[in-house]
Amino acid sequence: MGFWNKDKDRSGGMFPGPKPESKPFITRARLMLVAACLLFAYSIYSGGAGFVQIAKLHMEKSRLEKDNQELMAKLVDIELTRKRLQDDQLFIEYIARTRHYLSRPGEIIYRFKN
Repeated sequence: MGFWNKDKDRSGGMFPGPKPESKPFITRARLMLVAACLLFAYSIYSGGAGFVQIAKLHMEKSRLEKDNQELMAKLVDIELTRKRLQDDQLFIEYIARTRHYLSRPGEIIYRFKN
């Protein structure tokens, strides 16, 4: 005879009264809650809008903004050079002498080996 036997006298004993109904450890509600949490965690860390993808896109955006700033600086330098090539005769002469080794008539150019 077990402890919770209904045939036993209920008036005395350590735990009087009917046997409490046992509930399973994992109820349906807990199981649904755990499944919902797992689905939520999976959706955060995977897929096109997951946490990992968002972090990668944020890093790529930062890198692209930095590249854009560098390209804008180069564009300003190139625009300045273009303007000087259109207007500044001394700059044109400097480029002709340094890059293309041109000289005026009667000039002698000396090149030294380093």
